Amino acid sequence: MSSKYTIAGSISTPQSDSLTEKEKMLSGQPYLAVSDVQLVKDRLRARNLLQRYNQFPWSSNEVDDPEPDYFGPDERRVYLAELFGIQLDDIKNKPIEIEPPFYCDYGTNITFKGPFYSNFNCHILDCAAVTFGSRVIVGPNVQIYAGTHSTDVAERKQGLERAYPVTVGDDVWIGGGAIILGPCTIGNGTTIAAGAVVRGHVPANVLMGGIPARILKRLESKPKDRSNPNFSQPKQSRPSRPSSRNSKRGGGPPTDRAQSPTATHSSEEEPIDPTTECFLANIPTRLRPVELKAALREYGALRRLTLDRARHIGFARFMEPASADAALEAGRGPDGFIVNLEDGTEVVIGIERRRSGEEQRSFNPELITNPRCYIRTTLNHQELSDVKATIEHEFGPLKHWFVRRDETGTEERTEVELEFEHLNGAREAIKASRSGEGGLGLELASGIRVRVESKRTFGGPLRGGTGAGRGGYMRGSFRGRFNSRGNGFGGGRGGFVRGGFRKRGMYSGAE
Repeated sequence: MSSKYTIAGSISTPQSDSLTEKEKMLSGQPYLAVSDVQLVKDRLRARNLLQRYNQFPWSSNEVDDPEPDYFGPDERRVYLAELFGIQLDDIKNKPIEIEPPFYCDYGTNITFKGPFYSNFNCHILDCAAVTFGSRVIVGPNVQIYAGTHSTDVAERKQGLERAYPVTVGDDVWIGGGAIILGPCTIGNGTTIAAGAVVRGHVPANVLMGGIPARILKRLESKPKDRSNPNFSQPKQSRPSRPSSRNSKRGGGPPTDRAQSPTATHSSEEEPIDPTTECFLANIPTRLRPVELKAALREYGALRRLTLDRARHIGFARFMEPASADAALEAGRGPDGFIVNLEDGTEVVIGIERRRSGEEQRSFNPELITNPRCYIRTTLNHQELSDVKATIEHEFGPLKHWFVRRDETGTEERTEVELEFEHLNGAREAIKASRSGEGGLGLELASGIRVRVESKRTFGGPLRGGTGAGRGGYMRGSFRGRFNSRGNGFGGGRGGFVRGGFRKRGMYSGAE
């Protein structure tokens, strides 16, 4: 197994040892920032350039100039160009306008895709990539932290730090005093209210505010020109709705309401392109269709959304294959496919490419939406310590590790509840447990193979809540196949079922 992290006290691998501390920093691995010579030199270079830029004297002649060069002259801009590693013409033509004082760690990890303005006293810890889209406005005293430390005391004692990327979309306004924590992605057209603390995925065209930040308002993606006298447009007449009475008597095709509990689609049926369709799993009950549609539409136009609320599953059909690919890629992110609710909380759902009826559906860890897992075994304390070190080394840091002894049976058994810091850690650990070897690759004296299994929940844990449900789409120990007759399987009362959307609301493979 490839090593993705290097935790203090764990076994290092040749792959991680071959990387420089700078390469570890930019790839999200723990790294030594203070003792590495190259990183120290890079920071000193940035400090020198920032000092020259921040202390560059303002020209008194510009006051009487009919066209004053506020951020000039070029002798001043050249410090920013050298700091960011770009051409002077890019600073002038985009333009990139930053009020002093300005502070950052390296400068070379900051990217500007278009016009950018920052007010006084902006701080950017660009230990990982920090990317700004076009026409981004940053208020005074904004702090953007791509660098951070682990909550593990042992890791901090080793002097290790971490870094996660921050990406800001086009037409974003970040209000004064806001704090952005990596990993973070802010969608196009979003406004961050003053003083907000933001982390994680932020959708496009919303107003985020509070500590922690939550969605306060949905914004219009295209501002209306209210100065236009033709602003108020007459409503377009809707096409006449077919009579349900005629449909029943005439024996015609059933309406969309009869096909599914929740569905949106175009009026004209078109040939189905499987590359535009995604299967959704572990959809929590509290997630409303309008909220799920808004999350899916961030990746492209949505042709149809069909939900089976009884079994917490659904299917989404996009207009273009690229939109489906983008949604699937988001589901493979560190924390899965995140959907923002109106109350400011977040839930995670599973998403994968929809498979045809002839394909056998095997367990897919990408549909897991809960970073909480468990281990049931008969290991002693020392062996459990080895297991924990191996899991953190291979799959990432843990937020929770609780050992419970069960002495009610014929032999003493141990159940370990563990929660990963990122959802991907749980997915990778369960995937490795289900490999051909049947374990985590750890040689134990007892000869017992360790398996990490997933908790059964719908929609995964709420951000700041628990979110456990009755039954689950599938468990980590699931093995099985589908047939085309609608037989179901899965954990508890929420087993996954293929077949038809009949009287009890089961989803039909044929649309």
